[in-house]
Amino acid sequence: MQWLSLNGRLVQRDEATISVLDPAIVHGRALIETFRSHKGRVFRLTKHYERLCSGAPVLGLTVPLTLPDLEAAVASVLARNESPDARLRLTVSAGTVMLTAAPL
Repeated sequence: MQWLSLNGRLVQRDEATISVLDPAIVHGRALIETFRSHKGRVFRLTKHYERLCSGAPVLGLTVPLTLPDLEAAVASVLARNESPDARLRLTVSAGTVMLTAAPL
């Protein structure tokens, strides 16, 4: 799939960049949630979001997006990739929020 959400913007995979100084790269410090969409919907997305938020303090991170932000990002990525059924991966570090989609 060619499109992803990077810090709130839809970008093509080949054009997506993050800093080499991002804590996810330098220290391996990031939160990751993987979930599946079926017909454009993610089962228990709220639970995934809550788990992400509860893990953030353990790593000294904050989650800079709200649940509605996440819902909008999921919808945008799925629509832009024209794939309502996908495996989505949300990565949050101190400097980056990235949502990618891959075929099932």
